[in-house]
Amino acid sequence: GREDGSFAVLAACRGLSASAASAAAESAYTVLYPVLGRTNGVQTASHVLALGADPVAGANTLLALWKALKSARRPFGRDNELVGLAALALSSSPSAALVCEIDDDLRHRRGFGNWTLGARVRRMYAALLASLDDAPAGDDARAFLVTTVLAAATTAMVAQRQAATVAVAASSAS
Repeated sequence: GREDGSFAVLAACRGLSASAASAAAESAYTVLYPVLGRTNGVQTASHVLALGADPVAGANTLLALWKALKSARRPFGRDNELVGLAALALSSSPSAALVCEIDDDLRHRRGFGNWTLGARVRRMYAALLASLDDAPAGDDARAFLVTTVLAAATTAMVAQRQAATVAVAASSAS
């Protein structure tokens, strides 16, 4: 899909060969899909985790964060929003509590409410912001990764919403 091209570019920027990147993504996917299913979100999260030092450890961290946030009544879905948890899983101190704190802050900001954005998408942004929290100054690789993931996720969401709007308009026109 579209995310495969983005993954190839990110892997190349990180100096990974195609075979190494593919093997790393597959190892993360193997950990994630028994719990989260075979979704595009799981595939995309696996791509992000493949960019880290240990994709299997990253996948296990993602699952731990997913379960902790679900227990905290801040569930993540199994689609595009998983990419936020994948970026957070790559950080040196991933924290579900920090995601909750940022989510609380964003919820009260204009444009981030449940009606305009949706709780799960807002949490994805919270996780992406949390992933930058422990980034050392000048960590251009982490900033590049998160910026790229943010851009790709936002573009995908805008495309989904536009498609839904067109479908509703088409169905009401007939």
